[in-house]
Amino acid sequence: MGSEAGSDAPPGESRMWEFASSFPRQLKEGLRSVPRHNFAARPGVPIATVGMGGSGIAGELLSSLAARGGESALLPVRDFVLPAWVRPPVPVVFVSYSGNTAETLGAYEQARARGLPRAVIASGGRLIELAKEDGVLHVQVPPGQPPRASLGYLFGALAGILREVLPEVDRDLPRVADGLSARSEEFSSDSGLAGKLATAWGGDRDLWVYATDPLLPVARRWKTQAEENAKRLGHFDAVPELLHNAVVAWDAMPKAEAQGRFVAILHAAGEGEATVRRVDYLARSLGAQGAKVELVVPRSRGALGEMLELVWLGDYVSLWAARRRRVDPLPVPAIDKMKVALGGSAPRASGGRKG
Repeated sequence: MGSEAGSDAPPGESRMWEFASSFPRQLKEGLRSVPRHNFAARPGVPIATVGMGGSGIAGELLSSLAARGGESALLPVRDFVLPAWVRPPVPVVFVSYSGNTAETLGAYEQARARGLPRAVIASGGRLIELAKEDGVLHVQVPPGQPPRASLGYLFGALAGILREVLPEVDRDLPRVADGLSARSEEFSSDSGLAGKLATAWGGDRDLWVYATDPLLPVARRWKTQAEENAKRLGHFDAVPELLHNAVVAWDAMPKAEAQGRFVAILHAAGEGEATVRRVDYLARSLGAQGAKVELVVPRSRGALGEMLELVWLGDYVSLWAARRRRVDPLPVPAIDKMKVALGGSAPRASGGRKG
C-alpha cells in the first residue's frame, strides 16, 4: 500500500499525505516568494529568529547550517522574551504561519520597542498587519495548512531573507529540492525506508530519536511530528552529549523494559571518525540492552541535502505510524484547547498585545 488512504482512513489522513508530498515544491516556492530586499542581515552580525512549534523549526534548521558554513550566527528563540543581548544592529526574523502566535507577537513588540531591524514570514494574521504598518520586510506564504505541514514554505522564505549570510543555502536549495522530488515514490512507499522505520517503531510506544549535534534540529522535528501526527510522545537528545548522562539510565534499565523501546539514531555519512565511533558505540550499547535500534544515514550529500532528506523522511515515518495506529494525523485538539484557554494573547509583561 502506498500513500493512498483506504476507504476507512481517518478524514484528515489524505490531506496530510498531500501536504507531505508537496515539501520539495514548497521549498522552491518559499524561496521564490522572497522579493528583492535590503534586510539588515550582514556577515559577522548575529541574527535572531523567533517562532514556535512547526513555525520555529525552520530557524533551528538554518541555525545548524549557519554554524557549519554560514557568515553569521543564528539564534532561534522560542519565547515571548528576546535575550537581553539582542540589541541594534542585531536583526530579528519572526516566523508564525498563522501570523497570530502569541509568543511571536510578544517578541515582535519587544523588537519594535528596541528599534531592531525586523522581517516577518506568515500566511496572514496580526503579524503581517504589524509588518505592513511598520514598513518592514514581510513574506506572505500560502494559507490553509497546519504550520507543521508548511515547513517547506517557511524554510525557503527564511533562506531567501538570509541569503546574504547563507549564500550556499540560497544557491543550492532548488537543486536539493529537485533531488528530493525525484525520490518521492521512495519516501511514500510502504516498502521504503519510512514505512520500514514506522513498522520497527510500531507507533504504540514512545519514539526516541538521537542525533549527532548538527542534526539535532532534525531530531526535534521527528519528535514533534511523532507527537502531532502519530499522537505518541517523542524524545530527542544529542550525540556525543548523551554518552555522558543518558547512557547511565539505559545501562540501569531492566532488559525487559529496554526491549519495549525503539531508538532511531540520525547521523550523516561524512562525519568525523570520533563521532562515528561514538554513534557505533551507542548503537551497540542500546542493542545489547535489548532496545530496537535503527541507524539512519541519508543518501544525499552536503549539509543541506542531508538535513532536508532526514526532515522529509521523519515526516513520512510519523504519517506511516499514524496510519498503523489508525489515528488521524491532521487534528491537534489539545493545541486548539490550549489556545482557547489562554486567550491567544501575549502577557503584558512581555510587551505583547492582543493578537
